[in-house]
Amino acid sequence: MEFNYQVYGLIDPRDNKVKYIGISKNVKLRYQNHKGLSCHQKTLKDKWIQHLSSLNLTPKISILDSVKKTKSDAKKREQELIKFYAKKNIIYNISHNSFYKGPWIVINNELVKNHKLYKTIKKSIEL
Repeated sequence: MEFNYQVYGLIDPRDNKVKYIGISKNVKLRYQNHKGLSCHQKTLKDKWIQHLSSLNLTPKISILDSVKKTKSDAKKREQELIKFYAKKNIIYNISHNSFYKGPWIVINNELVKNHKLYKTIKKSIEL
């Protein structure tokens, strides 16, 4: 069975935790784009990848799910997985989609998506 979209996670090689979740029809190419373009971007995900690079490390990638439906279905699954993984650790997803502006964090077992709140505790977070 061939799938149209794959939901993938970028994983920190230091602790094996998922730090970013995305969707793509071509995960291999998308992974190369993440690694190559991060030096020109300023999102938390890109700063994290830059930090790994400074340590001679690179994020790992893992296929979390495959969706053989529409892009909308794939985005919905991506959002579900962002919420799931954000309950375990900090996720560096940022989106202009009003459904899940990020980054997602969990404080006192509650999912928090407020970027201003994130900035106030950012200093305690190790990238």
